[in-house]
Amino acid sequence: MATGHPRFPREGLAARYADHPDGIYRQLVVRDPAAGPDLIERLSHDPDVWTRQAATLDPRLPLPRLLEALALPELASSAGANPAPSPR
Repeated sequence: MATGHPRFPREGLAARYADHPDGIYRQLVVRDPAAGPDLIERLSHDPDVWTRQAATLDPRLPLPRLLEALALPELASSAGANPAPSPR
């Protein structure tokens, strides 16, 4: 997929697609380095399951929401693969 290419333009994706009616576009938001934790958390509650999974994989997802996602069958795998450091 082109979005995985290192030269794929990531800046501005959050501003352009955070409220797009199509979930495939909302998934692009997590690729924008400027997307903040609040936006990532909001997308983790998105109606589109693929968008929720993409947000749950993002290390910017706040820890309380990450812990909630671990208990949800459709998000548990994504939450378990989240590279955020574990709390100690």
